[in-house]
Amino acid sequence: MTVIEFFDDNAIENIVSTLLCRPDHVIFIGSNRKQMLRAIENYQRIARGREIPVEFDHRVVNKNNLTNIIEELMALVEKYGVCTFDLAGGDDLYLVAIGILFEYFGSERVQLHRFNIRNGSLTDCDADGNLMAAEPAVMTIEENIWAYGGRIVYEEEDTLGTYRWDFSEDFCADINDMWEICRRDATHWNSQITLLAGLEQPPQMPDPALLKELELAAVIRCEEGRIIYKNEQVQRCLSKAGTILELKITLLASRQTDKKGRPLYNDILCGGMIDWHGFSGDEESQVRNEVDVLLMKGLVPIFISCKNGQMEVDELYKLNTVARRFGGKYAKRVLVASELEKMKLKGEYIHTRAEDMGIQVVDEVDTIGEEKLIRAICSLWSN
Repeated sequence: MTVIEFFDDNAIENIVSTLLCRPDHVIFIGSNRKQMLRAIENYQRIARGREIPVEFDHRVVNKNNLTNIIEELMALVEKYGVCTFDLAGGDDLYLVAIGILFEYFGSERVQLHRFNIRNGSLTDCDADGNLMAAEPAVMTIEENIWAYGGRIVYEEEDTLGTYRWDFSEDFCADINDMWEICRRDATHWNSQITLLAGLEQPPQMPDPALLKELELAAVIRCEEGRIIYKNEQVQRCLSKAGTILELKITLLASRQTDKKGRPLYNDILCGGMIDWHGFSGDEESQVRNEVDVLLMKGLVPIFISCKNGQMEVDELYKLNTVARRFGGKYAKRVLVASELEKMKLKGEYIHTRAEDMGIQVVDEVDTIGEEKLIRAICSLWSN
């Protein structure tokens, strides 16, 4: 099978037919050769990971010259015999050219389809009843980041990279116990965990009452002025104030299922460190951002910023920038916060700016109760 893709800035529209149809050839049509070649490197990495033996190629056309577009497309149909055209992406003149080709060759040689990224539906646009999809419409978080030219950096490469949490049954119970302590007073939790992490100078011991609660939860022991952690994961959780909220959201998201009993989100990552330059090796221009929680619902990435207590409006801009860079127009952006209502005018301003930027806000997570929080997490992809 040969698929013709009209090159688009939204990477998922360029790669979706490869994932669904497992074609032999994918030809990109666009006006910027350098951009297409760079993108093809990213898509090849995804295809190799899925063992799809596809050959990518490209053709440069003048996007404002209809005759040039038609001639190039006709040459491809003559060369490959039958071509499947993905109608997602591209400029208006491309679609005009496709209409002319379809009239000339008919559906026997020109197949047309369009994939709806948001709801996962494939439309047979030539109405011959022949749908080419061979694979489920899902991507992993890593594949999505690769598609946009980035990569996930892990701790084994960089100490500040993504930590691979082990959500064992025992650790999940610890997360729930620590969250119950935290949510009673998130601001107090933040200040005391900062002390516990030894970030204050000079070092101070945290509130004895909090230490007692953590001891009762069996996640720490206090012996002769020393704090002994249950294990490394608990220590990591109690070394950064906001980590417990990130883990709680990750845990709840991982446990949700759809009506058929399948995981609601097909991939989940807590504390994902994204390198903007991917595998280019350009250390001098290295740009990295950490996203608190990353979810994938089919082909739709969801970028979540978790703020457990006070926050600044700048966090919204950071979230918006990273999500647009690595999810394009399909990215969902979510702020999960615990105490915006306590910030009064500042909290109201954050709500207003979030709405203006298309960022969904899940607020008062410390007080709304687990049932409402679960409902909010289940609706993130659909809002």
